[in-house]
Amino acid sequence: MATSPPPPYPIPPEQSPVVYTIQHTTTQPEDPDLKTHIHPHTLLISITRKDAQILPTVLHYWNHDSAIAIVTKLTEAQLHYIRGFEEVGTFPPPIEGVCDSLALHRYFVSLVEGKGNREAVDDAISQLRGGGGGGGGGGSDTTSCRNRGKVDFRIFVITVFGVESEDLLRGGLAPVWKWAKPESVYYPRTGFWEAEVESVLADAEWMAGRGLQLLVQGVSEERKQKLRRAKSKSMGIV
Repeated sequence: MATSPPPPYPIPPEQSPVVYTIQHTTTQPEDPDLKTHIHPHTLLISITRKDAQILPTVLHYWNHDSAIAIVTKLTEAQLHYIRGFEEVGTFPPPIEGVCDSLALHRYFVSLVEGKGNREAVDDAISQLRGGGGGGGGGGSDTTSCRNRGKVDFRIFVITVFGVESEDLLRGGLAPVWKWAKPESVYYPRTGFWEAEVESVLADAEWMAGRGLQLLVQGVSEERKQKLRRAKSKSMGIV
C-alpha cells in the first residue's frame, strides 16, 4: 500500500517589525564652579630633600605685592595627575642658609617683589638655574642650616584656577581645593571642596585619572576647619 507524502510544514505567522526605543539619559548639570574658576595662576612647587629625608612640599605663589607659601603633604607622584605639570629639575640651595622650602620662599620674596605671577616664577627658576647669588636673602638664617647634611630642591610648576586673575585666595587666607575634568565623558567631572590638596588629588587619582585641573579659592579658617571635620566624619574618624 502506497504511503502518502507528509503534510507541508506550516508557514510561520507574519511577525510585526521590532521597534527599539532609545532612552536618552539625563546629563548631569555642569558644576557652576567651572564657570567661575577660570583664571589661571602659576605655582612653583618645591620639595626639599635633606640626605635621605624628604620634607613637606611647599606651593609658592608670587604676584606683585602678594607672596604666599602653602605647606602641604603632596607627593611628586601626585603632581603628575595635574594637567600642564612641568618638572623643572633638582637644584642646590641658591645661597648658604636656604635649607628648606620655606627659607627658599623667603629668599625669593625680595627678588621677585613687584613682578607679575608668571614673571616671578620664571625669575625664581632662572635664579636656581644660575646658581643663585642674586642678592636676595629675605631673612634666611645662614647659621640655622649648618651641619645638617646635603640639601637639594626638587622644583616643579603647575597651573591652578581661581575666581580672579590677580588674587589667588579671594575670600579668605585659608586655601581650599577641588579637582575638575570638564571635558571628560564620564561623571563626575568635578570633586568636592576639601581642606587639603593632597586629599583632593588622592580622590582624583581614582575618580578622574591624569589630566585634571585644580581649582582653588580662599576661605576663612573656620570654614576650612569645617571641611576638615566633614572629611574626617565621612571617613569614620572620630
